[in-house]
Amino acid sequence: MKKVLLSVLVLAMCFSFAFAADKQTIYTYGDIDFTFQPTFSRYNAMGQSGLAAAGRMDSFYTNPAALAEERFGLSLPTVAVTLFNVQKLVSDPEAMTIVNSMIDGTADDNAAVNLAEKMIKNLGSGYNTLATIDAGVGAAFGSFGLGANVQVKLHTLAKGSSNVANVKVVPEVNVAQTVALGLNIIKTDALKLQIGAAGHFVYKAYLQGQDAATVSSLLSDDDGSDVQKKLLWSTPTMGGYAIPVDLGVTLSLANDAVRLSATANNLNGTYRMSSYDSFANMTNSVVGTEVFTPEEGYEAKESEKFEIKTPWTLNFGFAFAPNVIFKPVITADLIDMLGMVKSLGSDSFKAEDLLLHLNAGAEVSILCFNLRAGVNRGYMSVGAGVGLLGMRIDATYGWQEFGAELGDKPVDSFTIRFNLGYDK
Repeated sequence: MKKVLLSVLVLAMCFSFAFAADKQTIYTYGDIDFTFQPTFSRYNAMGQSGLAAAGRMDSFYTNPAALAEERFGLSLPTVAVTLFNVQKLVSDPEAMTIVNSMIDGTADDNAAVNLAEKMIKNLGSGYNTLATIDAGVGAAFGSFGLGANVQVKLHTLAKGSSNVANVKVVPEVNVAQTVALGLNIIKTDALKLQIGAAGHFVYKAYLQGQDAATVSSLLSDDDGSDVQKKLLWSTPTMGGYAIPVDLGVTLSLANDAVRLSATANNLNGTYRMSSYDSFANMTNSVVGTEVFTPEEGYEAKESEKFEIKTPWTLNFGFAFAPNVIFKPVITADLIDMLGMVKSLGSDSFKAEDLLLHLNAGAEVSILCFNLRAGVNRGYMSVGAGVGLLGMRIDATYGWQEFGAELGDKPVDSFTIRFNLGYDK
């Protein structure tokens, strides 16, 4: 347990002062969608669909037109943890023996290191993700919403085989603040027309990719001295900000039973980045004062500025939510319509390419319980949630594509999300 706590503290120290990685890392990850979005259990369990059936807090990043409902919402806080490649981990007897020993308190000093190595070996080649941690707060008063989110991701990249020696671990952090507004343009029993907009200030950053041996040594560092030296003065960093905007419109018919939505997400999604030769140098530069005293002989190199452009998407959503027993909700979204139109005109277009843009899901409610299922790019997802006395716990398990085409590299993940507050 001591090793686990140490590893958490190491990451927390990294992310509390500054958020970064070197320029080479960003280009290595050039194929990754850099658009920031918090982890939503309901949304993910329903196949990453629900633009036309967004909840209050989730609407900040999906469809801000939902704020026009003018209901009170409060999230204080929301915490979500996602683990990837769960199936491989659970099916590994040695890994599960380590996990059980950590749970019952019989683990030795190397348990955390050994488990980390097991997880890394299971990743496979190319790009992958180890884990994601989300924390956020939000409030919606009438048609106005405010929110703040922090998200930490542990990416991996393996060139060639997935042995420990070839894998680089790349921490990423996103810190975001949101202001959102929804308005009713038309509001009758038969028809509603709602619009909304959300602006986000997002700071995104990376640490330079670390090989597994370095990660193991950091986890096994008892007093933290090596960790401090490595992270502060020997790790290139990069970080920068963007101010993306999300727009949404929803048309509701038949007393809200049928809803049609359109959204434009991640407008103005250009990150203005700076690279630094060390974590400490970056922190001192961002803060504007000497937070960390340079080591003897250290000379900070001048930072390099550049931009990273992330794409905006045009999306359409459908929801059928009749007010009947069990409160069923059926959703279907077409994601990235511009990309879909482009692929339709391509000579290499295949019918299954449409699955890359289609997400669908369903939800039913029984008392305080919610059951969900969905399809995301052809991959199944399931989930469940329970809400009682101002608390909610939601769990989601599903698969997603990490490759360029369907079937290249399906990866499973499990998310547990806790929310204290009220969000209807």
